Amino acid sequence: MRATEDLRASISQKDYDLLMARIAQRAEGVTDPLKIQAIVTSEMQKYQGLSTQKNIEWVVDTMRRSNVRADLMLKTMGIQVSGRLGPVPISKTLMDTLTVGVKNNIQSLTSDAQKKVTQALIDGANEGKGMKAMARDISDATGMERNRASVIARTETMRANVSTSVDRFKQLGVQKVEWLVADDDRLCDDCSDLDGQVFDIDDHPDCPLHPNCRCVLIPHIEEGEEA
Repeated sequence: MRATEDLRASISQKDYDLLMARIAQRAEGVTDPLKIQAIVTSEMQKYQGLSTQKNIEWVVDTMRRSNVRADLMLKTMGIQVSGRLGPVPISKTLMDTLTVGVKNNIQSLTSDAQKKVTQALIDGANEGKGMKAMARDISDATGMERNRASVIARTETMRANVSTSVDRFKQLGVQKVEWLVADDDRLCDDCSDLDGQVFDIDDHPDCPLHPNCRCVLIPHIEEGEEA
């Protein structure tokens, strides 16, 4: 999952960089604030639609993979898994919930970036700056939003992974889950405190716990217990 996260985060940042480059190019020589606003709005709307679509496609892909991984994990624990042919169907309710989250995050990102880019370009035009200088200005003004693009890709990938896995565990009768961390130098104190703790499958802390969280929930079967 780490490699998938990294790839999607990289793609998201490249898409965002291309967006900023297109806006700077289209705005070169434009001094009318209303025209600048129109250019930014147009490009941001395109970006929002394409980014939302791409992230939803990633969520669907993650859900399919997570169902397969969940079944493999349960089989290794000796839990009976259905022998049905073909992939396990994706939960529509869960899919709808994850999709709403993606849409809201991308909408919030583009809304914040649009305001900052528009203002940076208007200020740059008033100061008579050229395209390169204005491109630097909008890059500086939206550094946080660029980072958010990659954070959304990473976090929503993990959310889809954990949510789908837990949903599959429940389908197969698992009653408890255990919190498992990615134990490296990026591990935070909050997640570390949860490592190894066991929760009822319907009553556990939100996972991911925070943006960029890499924790997962795995089945917990007591000795002698059957799912």
